[in-house]
Amino acid sequence: MNYKLKDLDYKRATCRRGQATPQSIGGQVTLEMALALVALIFFIAGAVRIGVWYNNELVEKEPPFVASRLDAGSNTAPGKWPVYARRQLNEDWVLKGKNFPSPGTYTPGSGTGGGRGDGGGGAADPCPAATALEAQVSQMNIDAAKYDYNAALLDLDAYLLEQQAAVYGAQADYYAAEANNANSEANYWASLYATCMNGCGYCDCSSYSSQRDYWIGQRDYYLNEEVKYRALEQQLLQQALQKRIDAQLERDKGNAIRADATNLLLQAQAERDKCAAQQY
Repeated sequence: MNYKLKDLDYKRATCRRGQATPQSIGGQVTLEMALALVALIFFIAGAVRIGVWYNNELVEKEPPFVASRLDAGSNTAPGKWPVYARRQLNEDWVLKGKNFPSPGTYTPGSGTGGGRGDGGGGAADPCPAATALEAQVSQMNIDAAKYDYNAALLDLDAYLLEQQAAVYGAQADYYAAEANNANSEANYWASLYATCMNGCGYCDCSSYSSQRDYWIGQRDYYLNEEVKYRALEQQLLQQALQKRIDAQLERDKGNAIRADATNLLLQAQAERDKCAAQQY
């Protein structure tokens, strides 16, 4: 019987030693959150950069196709296809943050596509003014996409800062709750100490006072930790707000460039119409 009781006490002691403390749980949660955020950064950044490359493809390939449409419909100078050499999507651009992939080359009217076609001796560009405007529009759209990309990265930074601020806020809430519990314990032991002193003037009441002082110290520690994490939370929220403001400024720059590009595209279309009218 005594052996079983000792074994039970040993198991209880082992269980108590193996229990995770709130501090260790909070540290593990913070570590796992940090790892998850790092993975999320790589995923979103890669997806955004792929989107920039894709939108750039849509923008850049339009002027060569427009400039070659007369050649494509001609029986005398059919040309070769494709007329646009796309930029290669590579790992350096998607994940490593290096320069945008190099563009292909296209000479209006030549029917070549930067090495993707051997040329077909097409006629000269019938409307070089419109082609020049369209090329300018293409570059402006690329610049606008870069501003959009910068804005997306700033928004992502702001989101990550807000998530980390939420973690700090949760830590502060935890310490606030612990401070309340410690304060309740301190009041409990203070009441016992007062009762002991009032009921028995010659009794030793030091155990009550020591417990009271211990819980007061714990309360002050938790309150200090709460203040620290509240300050970190507010600091990150301010940084996130500034990131949001910077992102909107970048987005406004992109929208302004895109508006100018729209006007130039209308001018290019007008030039195309003039050239078509003169030809026919």
